[in-house]
Amino acid sequence: MAVAVKNLPEAASKSRLSRLAVGSLVGTVYVLAALAIVFYLVPTAWELLVSRNMPGYLSFVDEALKGLVMLAAAAGLVVLGRRLLGPTPPHGIRAGIAAGFAGVVGATLLTLGLGQLLENWFYSQNFFGPFTRAVGAGVTALIGLALLFVLVRALFRPRAERVLSQVEDQGWFSLSSYKKSQGLRVRRGTILGILLVVGCGIYTMLSHRTLETATDARVAVPFTGRVTIESVGDVGRVTQNSVKLPFAIDGYEAGTELSGADLRKAVEEAAERRVTADRFAVHDLNTQAFEGLVRVDTPGQSRYEANGLVPRSEFDAEVQRLTNEGKTPPTSKAPEPAGGPVEIQTLTILPSVKFTVPLLLVVGTLWLAFRVVNYPTFADFLIATEAELNKVSWTTGRRLRQDTIVVLATVVLLTVFLFVVDILWVQIMQTVGVIRVPTTTEAKDQAEQSW
Repeated sequence: MAVAVKNLPEAASKSRLSRLAVGSLVGTVYVLAALAIVFYLVPTAWELLVSRNMPGYLSFVDEALKGLVMLAAAAGLVVLGRRLLGPTPPHGIRAGIAAGFAGVVGATLLTLGLGQLLENWFYSQNFFGPFTRAVGAGVTALIGLALLFVLVRALFRPRAERVLSQVEDQGWFSLSSYKKSQGLRVRRGTILGILLVVGCGIYTMLSHRTLETATDARVAVPFTGRVTIESVGDVGRVTQNSVKLPFAIDGYEAGTELSGADLRKAVEEAAERRVTADRFAVHDLNTQAFEGLVRVDTPGQSRYEANGLVPRSEFDAEVQRLTNEGKTPPTSKAPEPAGGPVEIQTLTILPSVKFTVPLLLVVGTLWLAFRVVNYPTFADFLIATEAELNKVSWTTGRRLRQDTIVVLATVVLLTVFLFVVDILWVQIMQTVGVIRVPTTTEAKDQAEQSW
């Protein structure tokens, strides 16, 4: 006997939810890859293949052609993306892709920010010695993975399908119009107003040259700093401690234990050759070299020489002895470390800010203005507004001119009347002695006294 079995709504909902979530994640990856191709791969390939062989006086042409190639690549990727979505994509997938992209960007920026805080903290404390950088980078990577995991879990939650569907139903990711034949004049006026407001902002930025010196918007990648050793500092004068080189120097392998003249020779050679080493490795070198040592700032009445390196225990004992004897004790300061300029790798989040920011504002404003006037609730309000305006009985041009003349004449007559009445009342009040108006000379003297 055949039995009809009805699919459970919950199971169907879970199936659609999984399809929507997976599609949103795949779409997010596609958008990120497309941006990488347009803003990184195409410019890099263009620099290697074209700009390198382009004469200097054709730099403007080179930039214009590169921009056109980038626009063509972006258009091709958009068309390909629409084809990959297919004729019947899951409802809410556009909103899901937008949410996924925003989540990935936010998670990346938050990870980089927290990584910078961790780097500064780990660098100052040196918790794990030579392994501090590796531990810090691992913790930062775990933070990023945790944030991405939270994002993925959020997309797979049952509530995500409802929210994404509601957002997409509002039309923010669609080219369709809502009741496009109604309220056209008010809608166009609203679009024009939005464009004028943002256009004034863009004009202000350009006229004040706010973005004139801007190049690329970059964020620092934590735990990627490298130091070019240019100064030996006080490391070359250390004779008390031995150091295990945390990085290789010409003639010395990493991990080689040096002290005294050998240490001085190795560090001087690194400074002469401008050796580049990891920031944490250079910090570990200075930490090992100056462990338990202080630099004499002022010798006072001690036996030390200024700028000499002495063990901290001996220095503290000398300070105590001279203090007990009522003599001037020496003072100390931190030794001068070996080092030089630090170069940190960066991640470009917005190339050519002075061009891309106005362009993004224009594109974003056009899209926002179009979608706002097609947002169902606001669109119905604009349609109703135009319907009420159509009920207004507008005056004719001749009647308008007549009414304007009447109003202006009335204002002029009232002005003259009030002026004459004011003068008469002043004269009457002065005559009866109620008020006293100062003369021109008295008014001038009062003004000079107030200054």
